[in-house]
Amino acid sequence: MAQNMTTIAQYFALSDLAPQDLKAQGQINNLFADNATVTAADGTTITGKPAIAAFFKAFFTRNQQLRHLQHTVKTVTGYQAQWAVVGQKAGPTLFTLQGYDDYRFTPAGKISRLQVTTS
Repeated sequence: MAQNMTTIAQYFALSDLAPQDLKAQGQINNLFADNATVTAADGTTITGKPAIAAFFKAFFTRNQQLRHLQHTVKTVTGYQAQWAVVGQKAGPTLFTLQGYDDYRFTPAGKISRLQVTTS
């Protein structure tokens, strides 16, 4: 359980670095299982590590700076992180969002499922 909470904290910390750090992008990808599924806030579903890597590369290209706050709890089926983010898109546009992520993990501690929901 503690390892999964640590992985979620790493995911958010790396997400703040990844827009300007390719190594952090690679480290995010390594948090996911080979056959993981990500459901983005817009409902798009991405499956498999190569597709997830491409998704995050595009995401971090669009969003040049990010700063997250998050609080994670264990749920019946996995973990849920409530989050808020302030960021800057490519160009001068600033934004704020809040929402929650639902996570499931493999026995080896890799993220097998991530569903992002915005409020």
